[in-house]
Amino acid sequence: MLVSTDHASYLTTLIKETRHMTTFTIEKLEHDARHPLYHHYDGELLPQPAYVEIDLRDGKIRAGYSPEIGGGVSEAIYEGRVLRYRIDHQLNLSEINTLLEDVLGVAQVEQGPPSVRRDHIERLCSERQTEGGGVNDAEGFFGGLDEDVDPNLTDEDIQAMADDIEWDNDVTITDLYDHLIKRRDVAQRISPVS
Repeated sequence: MLVSTDHASYLTTLIKETRHMTTFTIEKLEHDARHPLYHHYDGELLPQPAYVEIDLRDGKIRAGYSPEIGGGVSEAIYEGRVLRYRIDHQLNLSEINTLLEDVLGVAQVEQGPPSVRRDHIERLCSERQTEGGGVNDAEGFFGGLDEDVDPNLTDEDIQAMADDIEWDNDVTITDLYDHLIKRRDVAQRISPVS
């Protein structure tokens, strides 16, 4: 990739300034969802990319997902003022916050050139995988098995059942509620509600 002389000198200056920055802080992720960085837009083949980013302007380290369809990035990322590292969108909240702490530990190290720290952080982020059940669709989770659903269950009962299944298996199942509703409806056709 060709970089203009002005842009190259800007990046060199930025790297030198960053080397002297010693204050990095974490913006811990607080969220109700088990897998808060999982976002899959209707009509898109894949979920949105998840990331850890380090804002070199203020030293903030945070996690998020790219809201842009098609992978666009902000000017700050393009110019290198914010460093972004891709992570597994299936990490749960605790795993994300632990990763942020690990990245903070590497970012605060003063020894060695910034490129070594960036490579270490990139490797740390790309290699971190979820230890839980991750994110699945109902078909993938149940493996095509037709689980029995009581035909007398209400929609509220179905929601509680879905929550229990996800909680007990440390997993997010993207279409679980709809899947269980369909299974209940099939059960109602086979044996009418009493």
